[in-house]
Amino acid sequence: MRARRHDGSVGEPVERRRRHSGRVHHPLKDDIVRLRATILASNPHITERIKWKAPSFCIDGDDRVTFRLPPRGGLQLVLHRGVKVRDATGFTFLDDTGLMEWAADRAIIRLADSAHVRARESLVVTLVHQWMDAHQHRACGAGSTAHFGRSHITGRKENLMGQFVVSLLMTVDGFDGNNEFEPSSEEHQVFNDSLARAEGLVCDHENYELLVPFWDEVDVTDPALSQAERQFAELFRTRRRFVVSGTLEQVDGLATLIKDDPVTHLRDLKAGSGGELMVAAGPALCATLLDHGLIDELEILVLPVIFGNGARQIGNLLRKQPLTLIQARALSSGAVVLHYQIKPSAS
Repeated sequence: MRARRHDGSVGEPVERRRRHSGRVHHPLKDDIVRLRATILASNPHITERIKWKAPSFCIDGDDRVTFRLPPRGGLQLVLHRGVKVRDATGFTFLDDTGLMEWAADRAIIRLADSAHVRARESLVVTLVHQWMDAHQHRACGAGSTAHFGRSHITGRKENLMGQFVVSLLMTVDGFDGNNEFEPSSEEHQVFNDSLARAEGLVCDHENYELLVPFWDEVDVTDPALSQAERQFAELFRTRRRFVVSGTLEQVDGLATLIKDDPVTHLRDLKAGSGGELMVAAGPALCATLLDHGLIDELEILVLPVIFGNGARQIGNLLRKQPLTLIQARALSSGAVVLHYQIKPSAS
């Protein structure tokens, strides 16, 4: 029996793959199994085969990331067909993590032992996700840039100004789904990837007091945490926060408090950023930012449920906002990720 990939081509025999995985004896076997499962769950278009006697992950039948098990120990992740500088398609992958070592036609991430894997796991997983996404979007055209922890991987030219991207979670009938949301790892990864792309977070009083006390204080070594939750916490603690509130008197050391004239302050922030800022705000602030043309994109996780009533995610607007669909992706849970760009005003 042969395993058939999404593109219809034939991969490694299933029996051979199972026999191989059953006889692997490696000090990092548990770490490899965990990383493998996380990578496969991150994107429905990823397929797997055996290369160099280890798992290799493919997009459209081409190897993109391969595990390598050096004789002297440790684990290497080989990222294929990557370039450090622009190639013929105009694609660039810029890595801010320092984890990637560049060779002529590939990049390598080296992990020395299990402790090394666990310390860097969240960054490695997000980096692999973005590497895969970058190659999926290479066909979008020349001039695209993939920049880990900074900008979108969407095939569009990067703007000089910063990008404000609203992250929303809602039901099919448009109500706030946060209060009754128990995310799967795949659903949680949607927000992890959004936060990984962002330089910082713009939020209102309510969301600041909901997010910061929990994610700044949660014990990331707690075995009850999922890998996705651990990754989110580690990312969250490194991000700047811009808090819009007329009542808060003080914020944490990573945060900047915006008390007066938030539109002017956030417009200046956007002009000086050059990167992406994730917006986690309530209906009033979302509507204000949309009305003043400060929002560039919406990323919405739509849950497969109808509430019939509840809180809205976006308040009343002064005018309708036409959108352009960038990407739509269905998850195994039945949820759908919708990524929209705000169309420029006709005026």
